[in-house]
Amino acid sequence: PTSREGRLVDTGIQFQERFPLEAIRYLKMAVPPGQVDLKTNPVTRRIAGIYYLLGLDALEANDPTSAASYFSGSVEFRPDLLDARLNLSVARFRLGQVSEAKQVLEDLLAIDPAHAAAQANLKVITAKLEKQP
Repeated sequence: PTSREGRLVDTGIQFQERFPLEAIRYLKMAVPPGQVDLKTNPVTRRIAGIYYLLGLDALEANDPTSAASYFSGSVEFRPDLLDARLNLSVARFRLGQVSEAKQVLEDLLAIDPAHAAAQANLKVITAKLEKQP
C-alpha cells in the first residue's frame, strides 16, 4: 500500500471502536477499486467485519432496515461471510421481504449446502410463502 493508503487504514482502525461508520469511510478510501481480492485483503475484511457488527447491533435494536443495509455491506466486501448472508436473510424476513430473504438463503446454500441454520430458515420461509395467496 502507498503511504496515503497506509494512513487511511491507520485512521480507519483508530476510528473503528467509537466511530464505526467513519472508520468504514476511511478504510474504503484505502481500497483501490477493482484491484483487490475481497476474500484475502485485510482492509476489505476489516470493513466487512465492521458492517457485520453494526448489523448485529441493528438486529438487536429491532432495526431491520439498518441491519439489512449493514449486512449487505458486509456481504459486498466479504461474499464468503456466510453469517452475514444468514443475518441478511433474517433482516429481510423481518422487513416482510420474504422472497428476498429466501433468495439470500438460496445463495448461501449454493455456497455451503450443509449450512444447518440456512436450511432451517429456508424451510420456515418456504412454508410461509406456501401459505400466502
